[in-house]
Amino acid sequence: MVLSLGIRFLLSNANAYYNPGFTNQRLGDKEGAIKDWSQAIRIDRNYAEAYQSRGFAYADIGDRKRAVKDLCEATKLFFGRGDVANYKIVKNLGKNFHKLHLQTRTNDPEAVAIECLFST
Repeated sequence: MVLSLGIRFLLSNANAYYNPGFTNQRLGDKEGAIKDWSQAIRIDRNYAEAYQSRGFAYADIGDRKRAVKDLCEATKLFFGRGDVANYKIVKNLGKNFHKLHLQTRTNDPEAVAIECLFST
């Protein structure tokens, strides 16, 4: 019974997936980290830190579209809960990511709208 409750708690606790994502990232398992952060988001749709971490992991593997989508979601969630410090960090990092991308690739056929990083 206790084991069953413990497993049930872990499966419903977003932190149980969020924190191991960093271990996978440090070990070079970027896909494993993304899976962990995706599971944390499935459990808690308002987990801004998980969107932020997953967004940077997507950027790291070159999936710009998903990276921008997650960074936009993180900025909205940070702003919505009044976390101005993290909102500004993600917003500025997202802008820098976008500028870097523009410098390295022009006429990108998979351009993604990133207005959400410049508004609010």
